[in-house]
Parts: sequence; structure tokens; C-alpha cells
Amino acid sequence: KGLATAQKRTEIVMTNLAQQVGSLSEIIGFGLEDLAKIVLPPYLEKHFDIHLEGEPDEELRPRELPLNGDEEDLDLVGKGVQGNQPITLICECKSTIRSTQVKMFKKKLKRVSNSENAIKVMFGFRVHSSAYKEAENDIILVASYMR
Repeated sequence: KGLATAQKRTEIVMTNLAQQVGSLSEIIGFGLEDLAKIVLPPYLEKHFDIHLEGEPDEELRPRELPLNGDEEDLDLVGKGVQGNQPITLICECKSTIRSTQVKMFKKKLKRVSNSENAIKVMFGFRVHSSAYKEAENDIILVASYMR
């Protein structure tokens, strides 16, 4: 009986811990998106000749797309030009970008974007070496410390 009571308390503690970790993850995610909104526009302009439309710090915004009766959340989306070509920028933010996150982003992109003019970007605090091979020339990887 004592073991069953202890097990029940452990389950309650683990549920509460999972909720707190989930809340913390959301807070970090939103902070990362805010940082990306500041860092990405000048970085992309300097390195890729991508000019985003909108007021400073407002060029990129979160977006939800209806998809098969559900919704797909996109961390940041913006419109602009690369050279003279109109583009749509789609950005996924992850604290550490690994090959696994790149694969998941590619799957998400297949669900939401069939546009040839989509520029795909992943932004994070850190880019793991495994991510570069998976991203190849298809996805731009940017860490917060890059200039």
C-alpha cells in the first residue's frame, strides 16, 4: 500500500514537472523568435541579398496556416525580394539545430509550401555540425552569434 501511494505521488510530481518544462520551452521559444526578428533581416541582406518588407523588427511574423482541417504553426514568415525576385521567407526557430530538427522542418515545408520562391531558414542559439549536411544548399542555417 505504501509503495502504491509513493507511486501515485511520483506520477503527480512528474506531471507537474512536465507542465513546467513545457512552459519554460514556450518562453525560450518565444524569446528565440524575438531574437531572430532582430538578427535575421540584416544578416540575410548582407549574406544573401535578401531584403524583407516591413518596418524594422516587424519584417517577420509568426503565422498559422490552415491545413487539412488543422493548423500548422510557422515560427516566422516574411515577404521580400532577393535580387529582383519576390520571395517568401519561412523560418523555423530551435534552440539547438541538429540534423533531426532539419529533417522535421523539411517535412513541415512539404506540408505547407510548394512555392519555388520560398527561402527556408532555421535560426537557433547553436547549429550542430550534423545539421549542415542535412540542410545542404536548401535551408539557410543561422546561429544567434553569426554576423
